[in-house]
Amino acid sequence: MVALIGLVVGVLVLFSIGYIGYSRYLAQFVGLDEDAETPAHKYEDGQEYVPARLGKIV
Repeated sequence: MVALIGLVVGVLVLFSIGYIGYSRYLAQFVGLDEDAETPAHKYEDGQEYVPARLGKIV
C-alpha cells in the first residue's frame, strides 16, 4: 500500500513537471506575450467585445 502511494505521488510529480515544462516550451514556440492587447480590449464595444474580470476567468 505504501509503495502504491509512493508510485501515485511520483507519477503526479512527474506529470506536473512535464506540464510546466511543456507549457513553457509552447509559450516560447508560439511567442506568447503577456503585454499584448487582447481583442476584447482592442475592439471593446460593450456588447460583443467585453473584457472579462479576472475572477470569472480563473
